[in-house]
Amino acid sequence: MRGKPFLVALASFAIVLLGGAAMAGIGTYRDVESSQTGAYTSDNTQVTLTTLSLEPTTTTIIDKEPEPMQVKEKEPASQESDKSKDTESAQESDTKADVQDQEPLFTLTHPTDGTHFESKVVAFGGTASDDVVIHRGKYEAIPHEGEWSMELVLSPGKNHVAFEGIDSGGDATIASVTVYFDAPADEPKGEESSFVAHQKYGSCGEETPYDVFYGSAEPGAKITASSEYGSNSTTAGEHGEWEMKVKFPDAPSGKTFNVKIKASTGQSKTFSFTNTGGGKDR
Repeated sequence: MRGKPFLVALASFAIVLLGGAAMAGIGTYRDVESSQTGAYTSDNTQVTLTTLSLEPTTTTIIDKEPEPMQVKEKEPASQESDKSKDTESAQESDTKADVQDQEPLFTLTHPTDGTHFESKVVAFGGTASDDVVIHRGKYEAIPHEGEWSMELVLSPGKNHVAFEGIDSGGDATIASVTVYFDAPADEPKGEESSFVAHQKYGSCGEETPYDVFYGSAEPGAKITASSEYGSNSTTAGEHGEWEMKVKFPDAPSGKTFNVKIKASTGQSKTFSFTNTGGGKDR
């Protein structure tokens, strides 16, 4: 019972305090938004009574899952290889187009494709500039005044003949033609058409001037070159082909003379040769 007088006294004090506040004209209010309690005095002076919250503050940390890495897929090696091949093909196509656009170094104008001949010896020719040499196997033709010519022996039936022209810069052009030799069943041997002779140079300025002659004849036939300044001889091979070099050590400088090529079967052909620098009077 000792505590009872104390409680009575405390209650009495609170009643007195409230009554005094009423008498002093103090009004109370509560700020809902800020959770603060206030009071007004008789002269309208605002007094703020702060209520401290003893509740602990809890901070919540939300673990955020990391965003997955965006890995760019690499193109398969085969695709890269295909792209490389496409680039190379395009470059090759451009190169081929450039080659096709180049002007040919020479032309093959005769005979025309598909022509039939009753003679085995046929003259092929066309146009070319002077710095182009026309090749057919080991045979050559040097253009003269923009034209070239080469006689060849055809085989019975179909003959596909290709020529290559090479200029002084090393560029080349190829031209070909297909012709036919309608050989008779009982073609006689030793006729003039079996002998073919060509001259390689026509002039020379070496210290000892020379020229090269070549062609075809009956297999085993003896071929002789003769002139007033030099001579030589050779024998046609198993297939009738022959070639020989003829020197003219006694030819005067600037001299033009004839060289006769003759086969032992009786056929012959004459060429002219000019010594342009070497020789006897140099």
